[in-house]
Amino acid sequence: MAEAITIHKSQGRSESKIVIDVRNPSKTRNHMDRQKWYVALSRARSLNGLYILGTFKPPSEIKPNDEVNAEMNRLRQNPLVPKYQFLRIVPEYVIQITSHNTQSIRKHITTIVSDQVFSNSHIITLQESWAVDNENYNIPDFEEISRNRLMGRPRAFGTINFLVQYGIFEPRCGDAWES
Repeated sequence: MAEAITIHKSQGRSESKIVIDVRNPSKTRNHMDRQKWYVALSRARSLNGLYILGTFKPPSEIKPNDEVNAEMNRLRQNPLVPKYQFLRIVPEYVIQITSHNTQSIRKHITTIVSDQVFSNSHIITLQESWAVDNENYNIPDFEEISRNRLMGRPRAFGTINFLVQYGIFEPRCGDAWES
C-alpha cells in the first residue's frame, strides 16, 4: 500500500521512506525551485529512506543578485543591536539581578547557561522552574541558594535562585577594584 501527497502537504512531516518521481518532466516540471526541493528532500528521516525516480537535476545556482543574498548583505551592513545590550556588559559597581519565568528549567537550562545576560548576572531567580527535589541544575559559576521543594513529577510551580559563586562584592576573574 502506498500513499501519495503533494510537496506542499508534506511540510512538517517526516517519513521513514520518501519517493520523489521526476521521470515525467511535464507533470513534475523537473525544474522545481529550491524551496520545493528542500521541502521534498528534507521529509526523509535518513538518506537510506530517500528515493528519486528519474534523473535529479539540481536547481540553478543562486545568483549574486538573488533576494536572499541582498537581504543578507543588508543585515550585515545593519546589524541587529539588542535593545537591552547594557545587560550583557555589567559595570563593576552594578549588581545585576535577573528574574525570568522559565516554564521548565530542565527544558531551558542550555539556553540559560549560554545567555550572556544570565552569565553576567550576580543573582538569577527563575520562576515556574518546574524543578523537583531530586534534580540538580548546574549553571557554571553559580551556586543554587534556594528552591521551592516539589516532590513527585514536575509541574508549573516553583522558584529556584542562584548566586554567583565568587560573591557579589568580590571582583570577577580579571576585574580589578579601583582604589
